[in-house]
Formats: sequence, C-alpha cells, structure tokens
Amino acid sequence: MGLTEPQREMLAFIKESCGEGHPPTYRDIQEHFGFKSVNAVQDTVRRLMAAGLLEQGKTRTGARRGLMPKGYDLGTSKRLSVVGSIAAGALTESPQTDLGSTFIDASWVKGSSFALRVKGNSMIDAGIYEDDILIVQRGSDARNGDIIVALWEGETTVKRYEKRGGKVFLVPANASMKPIAVERGQLSIQGKVVGLQRKMG
Repeated sequence: MGLTEPQREMLAFIKESCGEGHPPTYRDIQEHFGFKSVNAVQDTVRRLMAAGLLEQGKTRTGARRGLMPKGYDLGTSKRLSVVGSIAAGALTESPQTDLGSTFIDASWVKGSSFALRVKGNSMIDAGIYEDDILIVQRGSDARNGDIIVALWEGETTVKRYEKRGGKVFLVPANASMKPIAVERGQLSIQGKVVGLQRKMG
C-alpha cells in the first residue's frame, strides 16, 4: 500500500516520538501538526492501523500507552525527572526545581539516577554545552577523570574529578578556566555523569 505524504509524515513523527521514549497520544499528534480537532488524526491513524503499520501501545499491565509502530518495543526505556539546572561555569547556586522529564535507554545507568540541565560553558571541551541534559548516576564515589555532579560549599557544579598528591580538584574542560582546589570535607559528590541528551537545531 502506498502512503500519502500526510500519512508518511504522521508515521515518521510517531516513530521519532517512540524513539525518544514517548509514544504520542492523539492529542500530541494534533498539537504537533496543528490540526483543529483530533478527527483528522483518528482518520489517518485508522488507515495506518489497517495497513498494519501502527498499533495502540500498552504497558506491561495492559494500560493504554499512546501510538506505536507495529511491533515496537519500549521495554528498555526509562523515565528520568529533570530535577534542576546545574552550573558548568562559575559555581552558582542551583536549586533542585522540577524541569519535566526525559527518557533514556535503561542500560545507561545502574540503580538510582536523575537528569540535570546544563548552564554555562566550563565543560565545552568535553562536549558538554549549555542546555544539554546530563544523565547522572547517583553515588558518592569517583575515580580520576570522572565527570561528576558535586556540591561544594552549598553550590552545585559539573566538573571533572581529579586527585593529585592527596589533593582533590574540580577541573573544568575549558582551557580558559582554572581548576578549583577543594579542601577535605568541602566536597559532596552527588553522582557521576554517564550520558547526555541534546536538542539539535
């Protein structure tokens, strides 16, 4: 069966949304394409289902979960709360506010984890830019070279962890910035950065 251009566009949007861990609802599709009502969505969805290209997603408990390409498996996806912003520049106070959520592959992390949005440019040489979403595995341990989320004198930051001659440094990945020497007892490691997400364009 040949698809019309609107059908191809809708199917592509549904695939993209599922790839991000969020099977879209009829309302999501309506808002994305700017339809005045869900009727236009329902008609196209019925045709895609009849063609065997689309199905109603379900959770393991059988609850409805949005639309998915036929046979699509979201079993490896994990939802993380984006709990606040973190400085990747001069150390600044970063309250843990709710900034929504994101989906990742569950294999990225082990155990408890969270996500943070980056502010600043101190980690650009490590490929971390402002507004990136960092995926952080909770824990207080770090090895030399790990990129960590740290609490330092009541403020949070993301830096590379280094230990030299018994001293600990928070090291920016930006040639124009200097490492921060940390005294014993000043630093609380909140977790290790294990991945990031970036919106292109």
